[in-house]
Amino acid sequence: MVIKKNSISVTLTPEELEIITADATKNSRSISSEIGFLIRNRKQNVETFKVIFSELASLKKQLAERLQ
Repeated sequence: MVIKKNSISVTLTPEELEIITADATKNSRSISSEIGFLIRNRKQNVETFKVIFSELASLKKQLAERLQ
């Protein structure tokens, strides 16, 4: 199955599609809704990691200042 969004296309294998279909059924969502959910969830995770790394960098800077 080929999925296209914003001029990006991704081909899912039958096995990958089967997993997404099972998850969609379990979560009472359509396949496209399930894929959208997975993408949004991934974007949120990426944003969370960016915040965590930013906070760690800030903490490291504060610790370096205290060590001087």
